[in-house]
Amino acid sequence: MVPALPERSGPARKRTGAGRRQRPPAIGGLAMALAAVPSLRPVAKAWARLGFEVSGIVEFGGCPSFSVTLKEEGIRFLAPPLDPEPSLLAQAVEDRLIAGAGLIGWSWACDDIEESRQNIERLSGRGFAIDKDGNKSRVVPWKLNPGAVTVLEATRDPEHREHPNAVTGIDHLVLTVSDTDAACRAYASNFGLNPKSKTMKERRYAFLKVGRSVVEIVGPVTPSPGPPNGRPWGLAFHCPDLDLTTSYIKQAGIDIPEPHDAIQGGRITSLPMHLGGMKIAFMGL
Repeated sequence: MVPALPERSGPARKRTGAGRRQRPPAIGGLAMALAAVPSLRPVAKAWARLGFEVSGIVEFGGCPSFSVTLKEEGIRFLAPPLDPEPSLLAQAVEDRLIAGAGLIGWSWACDDIEESRQNIERLSGRGFAIDKDGNKSRVVPWKLNPGAVTVLEATRDPEHREHPNAVTGIDHLVLTVSDTDAACRAYASNFGLNPKSKTMKERRYAFLKVGRSVVEIVGPVTPSPGPPNGRPWGLAFHCPDLDLTTSYIKQAGIDIPEPHDAIQGGRITSLPMHLGGMKIAFMGL
């Protein structure tokens, strides 16, 4: 879990030296958490019951999907594809469902997807795959993001989204890995990001700031042997009125605990069960 986040920094591009421009970051922020589920309608119904406005079912990356859209981020739920020749993203959904529903990763928000793709290829030295239509895929090569599936997605303007439960955004997403420092090096070298790491209570943590949200990377103090691997585990929502959020969820019939002081400041509470295969927390004042 991480402290409250500062506002988004200034423009990505700026002039340096004799009129030269720095390259923009490979990515601009966290767009949507991605979750694999075996069937969309029961999951959509469960999230709506907890006070989230859910979208209709559409196609995304070769999969049927629906989404919960927040102010700048959100969650996109993906079901197995019907196409006998699944896309790269659809293959990841199928693979994740072998171990059960849950988060598979997230999409990176990009002001210019092609420019971001070129920057990632330049930083990592690895090219994106070609999809079945003959175009470069938006799915980032698997080896570049240990423990997660990541996809490039166009940045959208912030929206004033009203969810009855008063949730406004994603505070952070938790990624468990076998080797925290190796994962940090991968995200730094392949995406130009700057994780901050430290050891707490026999665990090695790193905090990867992406836009207004954070990816919290957690692993053992002594790394497991072999290449770094892992999986997304859960996420925490930002709630300006945490008492209203808690009350709404209780009225929906869920025995959620009363908020308590969080280590990083403010207050926090969590659902007593997994929702769509993921652990969910709510943070506020």
